[in-house]
Amino acid sequence: FAVAPRLSGMENAQALFRKARKLDRGRPTVTARLAHLRTELSRLREALESVDAGNDLDPEFLASIDPRRGTARASAPSASGPRRVEVEGHTILVGRNASQNDALLRRAQPDDLWLHARDVAGSHVLVLRGTNAEIPATVVLEAARLAARHSKADRRGKVAVTCAEARHVRKPKRGAPGLAIVSHESTLTVDLGGGP
Repeated sequence: FAVAPRLSGMENAQALFRKARKLDRGRPTVTARLAHLRTELSRLREALESVDAGNDLDPEFLASIDPRRGTARASAPSASGPRRVEVEGHTILVGRNASQNDALLRRAQPDDLWLHARDVAGSHVLVLRGTNAEIPATVVLEAARLAARHSKADRRGKVAVTCAEARHVRKPKRGAPGLAIVSHESTLTVDLGGGP
């Protein structure tokens, strides 16, 4: 940042502080957009590999990248709801696609636990807290494994999974389907290499 010669040292410092605060506030949005672009790039590379192998492109994929087809896709109902897994009496929901991921986020209660494989495309996973004060570590670990398995992460090794209470997860305005911004998160690492 350049200092303005017409301003005093204190005024320059305050101006720089305001710029830094603005940049810091915008960081989650930029991070979410970057993650979304990486996801889209990954999807496009997979589609290119599929075409190179002589396969037809999935109509759902075409609808997701072509705005003229996206309207019809958005109005079509989902074939089925999210995957439902019961672990030690706790319900875990796993989104099957971007619209279900958004629906999970909308239905989440503030205390529910939200998980997603870090920096890769994948399912949103929601652990419903219900009347339970605590969610056992074994349930959280299984939810993290589900988030890792239902993602584009390499399944032969360790996968970082973002975990946060649903109150700290939001969908950005005009954000792409499945896109979320997370704050106050922690990261779990699960090992999918040869595990159950």
